[in-house]
Amino acid sequence: MEEIQEQESVMRSIKLEKAVEDFINHLESLADTYPLLTTTLRGTSLSATKQFNDFLMQECVLVDEDESSYRVPFEKQHKRERLKRKIGKTKLAEGIVPRSFIVSLVSEFDSYLGQLIKVIFYLRPELLNASEKNISFPKLLELGSIEEGREFIIEKEIETVLRDSHIQMFRWLENKLDVKLTTDLKSWEKFIELTERRNLFVHNNGVVNRQYLSVCKSNNVGIDQTVNIGDVLEITNSYFENAYRCVFEIGIKLSQVIWRKFIKDEIEEADSNIMGIVFDQILRKDYSLAIELAEFSTHKVIKHFNKDYELTCIINKAQAYKWNKNNDKCIEIVTSIDWSACSDKFKLVSSVLLDNFQEAVNVMRKLGKDDEEITKIHYREWPIFQEFILSPIFLDTYKEIFGLDFISWEQEDKLAVKS
Repeated sequence: MEEIQEQESVMRSIKLEKAVEDFINHLESLADTYPLLTTTLRGTSLSATKQFNDFLMQECVLVDEDESSYRVPFEKQHKRERLKRKIGKTKLAEGIVPRSFIVSLVSEFDSYLGQLIKVIFYLRPELLNASEKNISFPKLLELGSIEEGREFIIEKEIETVLRDSHIQMFRWLENKLDVKLTTDLKSWEKFIELTERRNLFVHNNGVVNRQYLSVCKSNNVGIDQTVNIGDVLEITNSYFENAYRCVFEIGIKLSQVIWRKFIKDEIEEADSNIMGIVFDQILRKDYSLAIELAEFSTHKVIKHFNKDYELTCIINKAQAYKWNKNNDKCIEIVTSIDWSACSDKFKLVSSVLLDNFQEAVNVMRKLGKDDEEITKIHYREWPIFQEFILSPIFLDTYKEIFGLDFISWEQEDKLAVKS
């Protein structure tokens, strides 16, 4: 019986972890692709403009140099119109494609939310009892089993939730989870504006209407006071980046709330998940997102599996601030902890964050070459060591301990290219 319950617990966390993993992969694919496409579109637009200007200068007659006025020969009129249309289409694409990315961000969140709701019902099937959805006996016979009928009702419930506004979606979640989700959530106003802007792109060609202004105002969204009904909203690179981080942040925080509330015997897995996500964002050098999630992971209401996980979250938060060029905040975080009673691993990384490289190499020698927590590979892979490994004192100590010269991944890649 205990074995069955353990297997069910593992399956529950796997379902949630898979939803989070897919969500992150989808969002990051959009974030990685966006600058490539917008740069390409900009290049295409400039090329089309150059073609048109070359046509005017080479195949038309200059009439007024001051006003750059040209007379187009009759036989060239068709070519002129074709080149002008090409410019117009590339300009349109420069506006349409960024909009589509915003729509995709919100669509990915909605799809993810549907998966989370399914997980909630899987974890707490009794919550379905409050659902107003029902199934006819003929339909149940058609589906073939009670389990299939349950899945049918869950899908109907999810469809109903996702058809509502995002404000109503979160109210539904707060009711089911019995927890406040938007209190002290700094990105909530951004999220509301984002979802309302998405609605404008899908339903109103990006033209501001009364509903957009009304919803933003009622939710204390600080929009530009110059925005009026009839204005067309566009997407800048900075807006997309902020929208991406907003959706990412809210999605991950939501999964953590569900994980810690409904799978309380899987707190270690929840800790591992958020730690891994913060670490990955540091590797991606998205330090602002890493900081936001690290602050959440170290909030006083978050209960950790053990002290080791708690300290790791603190270290990740400190290094995210350091690499985001806020060394004072990093120092404040690190010096707020007494590391003397901690393991050598924490003594090492805390010394590195404080730029106390002499103390760090002393701990390195103590750890030696056979330590399992920090091996020679970790010095290459962990971003926390990125400045430490450039110092002569580290290079000498590394060779002293491991009997060989330290080579970073970047150096190894350069050697591989040369060979």
